This record gives sequence, C-alpha cells and structure tokens, in this order.
Amino acid sequence: MHSPPCSAIVTAARALAVLLLLAGCAARAVPRDELVPARAVRGDSAQTALLSPDERLATQRVVVRDFFRPTGGQARWLDPRPLPARRDSQAEADARPDDDWAEHLATATDIPRVCPLLGENDAGENAPCRGRPGGVLRISAPYALAGGDTVVVYARYAPVRAEEDPSAAAERRGDELEFQLVRRRGGWHIARHRTVQAP
Repeated sequence: MHSPPCSAIVTAARALAVLLLLAGCAARAVPRDELVPARAVRGDSAQTALLSPDERLATQRVVVRDFFRPTGGQARWLDPRPLPARRDSQAEADARPDDDWAEHLATATDIPRVCPLLGENDAGENAPCRGRPGGVLRISAPYALAGGDTVVVYARYAPVRAEEDPSAAAERRGDELEFQLVRRRGGWHIARHRTVQAP
C-alpha cells in the first residue's frame, strides 16, 4: 500500500483548517447569554420620556412575544408592578401597580395565554391562564439610548407550577434579564439579552 503524496496531505490539512475556521466563526455568530453586573439604577424617567406611549408598549410587547412566549401549554402572567428605575428591594416593594398597563400589554401581545396578574384574572373555568404552569413576568419601563433608536428593557421571571397561585410566585425573586432592542424597518427587534447578576 502506497502512502499518500505530500501534496495530498497538505491539501487535506488546509481543508481541515478552513473547516475549523468556519466553525469558529459560526460559533461566534450565535448570540450567547452574558452575565452583566447589577447596577444601582436601571434607567431614568427622562430616557423613557424620549419614547411615545405606543413605542413603550411596542418594545415591551416584543420582549414578551419574542422571548417569553408561552409554549407547551404554559401561561405567562404580567405583574402590574413595573420594575422600578432603582434596583433595590424597597423601591420594588413600593412600586405602585398599574392594572391598565398590564391589561393593555397582555392584549397587545395577542397571545391568549398571556394574562395580567389581577385579582380576577383566574376567575371562571374558562380563564385562559387558570391552573397552568408557566411564569410571572415583571417588566421595567423601556429606557432609550442613542437618540431613541436603541432601548433597554429589564424583565424578571418567576416560575409558576401547575395549579399554583401566580400571585405567590410573583413574590419570589426570579432571574432578571436585560434586553437591548433596536429599531429596524419600522419595528423593534431584540439585538441581545444578558442575565443581570444577582446583587
């Protein structure tokens, strides 16, 4: 049996090197979750004021629909208490519920199993989220960056077991994520997301 010529070995080695390079590039192209330190402040009202009320709702809608969409029979409940600008337990405890906002956001998602976390949301046998597993979402106001074409939204997710009262789950401190959204072709899109390190 003859050994392969040197030119064939060199060609094979070059082909392997190219494949490894392409694989490395592909791996870097896939967005990965990152860990970001928790800052004392998420944003401020001046950043939110750069966006119209419709734009604020649109950015939050994208986060719910594109990242937290319920699958496999799950449900999502929207906590009517937005995550406050300051990241501390007292500010979060003092946050006033905004039931109208939670209802508008749930309606805007156009997903039946996304429900506002209100006292009456599980009343009745036909309530779409009643008794399901899933999670409670507590979402911040959007904070505009770079002239308003980039925004940051924070969301905290607390899991809910089947038949568990979602209001009880809402009091648990779940994982918080930071979403950066960009405006493209007249709509908002998630550019990246990062996990916020627990303080």
